[in-house]
Parts: sequence; structure tokens; C-alpha cells
Amino acid sequence: MPIGNFDAGTHGQRTITFARGRYTTLGLLCDNGFLQNPPPQLRVAIHTSTKNAGTGEWEGTWVVHRHVVVDSAGPQVVIDFTDPDHTDGIGLSYEEGDPGIVNVGWEVS
Repeated sequence: MPIGNFDAGTHGQRTITFARGRYTTLGLLCDNGFLQNPPPQLRVAIHTSTKNAGTGEWEGTWVVHRHVVVDSAGPQVVIDFTDPDHTDGIGLSYEEGDPGIVNVGWEVS
């Protein structure tokens, strides 16, 4: 199960790849309350790859979730993949205007 930390920084970005079709959800968690920071807002992009039946070429598509709020005062944020059989990666970044001062832990399962 891939896990990691999305490091703080106003221009922070992380792209994670994994075996297509192996996982079904993304989990996000942080402890912004420890230093009384506001909860971060993230842009979460889920990537799927499918083979074009006509050409046989692989094609990729991103499903983007905007303003995903991760807050230690609430439960873990869980995003279900809409097409888990073809999902092969995620992209994480702070939304524009987010100060990027809170680290966010992630895992796919």
C-alpha cells in the first residue's frame, strides 16, 4: 500500500504513480490543529489510463477534485476512485491562495 507525506509549501505538488487497477481509494489526513493552523485546501487529480479500442493506443484522463479540505477536527478524507480498474496515479497540490503550511499524509488502498 503506497503511503507518503505531501510536504508543505505554497507551490507544493506531488505526483504518485502505482499499478493500474490495484487500488480503489485515496486517504488524506493532517494535524493542522496541533499548531492551530487553518485546514489546507487541496487540488486532487485522479489519473486513469484506458486502451482505445479503435487505435490500440493508451489514453489518459484526469478527474479533478477542487478545494478538498483536510482538517484534523474531522475524519480522514477518503476519495473513492470512479474507475478503480484503470486508475494508475494521483496528483496533489495546494489550491491557489492556500499558504501551504500544513503537511498532509496520504495513502492509497
